[in-house]
Amino acid sequence: MCIRDSESAAAAAAQEAADASSRASQAEAAEAAAAMDRLYRAQRLGEVFSVFDLDHGGSITEDELFELGSERRRLGQASGPWTREMNRRLMKKLDKDSTGAVSKSEFCDYFAESLPEEREPFDDSMEQFLRAAKACIRKKSEAAAVQAAAVAQDKANAAAEAAAALAAAATEEKIAAAAAEAAAAAAAAADERVAAADGEK
Repeated sequence: MCIRDSESAAAAAAQEAADASSRASQAEAAEAAAAMDRLYRAQRLGEVFSVFDLDHGGSITEDELFELGSERRRLGQASGPWTREMNRRLMKKLDKDSTGAVSKSEFCDYFAESLPEEREPFDDSMEQFLRAAKACIRKKSEAAAVQAAAVAQDKANAAAEAAAALAAAATEEKIAAAAAEAAAAAAAAADERVAAADGEK
């Protein structure tokens, strides 16, 4: 009886130890999965931050944030207008150290908490953010190209005007030279006539 009790107790203890080990393994696996998920979210958010930083200044300014928020509305990613007041409120939430710009860590910390925890909706949000940022970059590039073309046209116009002015000055100089030459020839002819008249006397 005592031996059977001891065997039962040993078996129960062994089972309890196995269960505890299993629970510990499951907890460790869950913690490892959570750590991997945090790392994944941080990497994706860091990627989005780099594209959101439209001027590559190392932070997101209030104007950049407004531009991005407005572009998300234009793309149909969010409804309603994106106002300056809404932008200021979001900026205040993001800019924890009140520097007037959002750092990478501030951006990642805020959106890691505020976006969905599930992978698929989180990834959908990341893709929407990237599309909005790329649309902003494309518009900036197009505007820069238009501005560069306008500057080039202004320079070409200025060069053409300068060339025309030089040509006009050269023409005036030639006319003046020809007039001076004609006057000199006329004076010489007059002198010859005077000399001839004196000779006849």
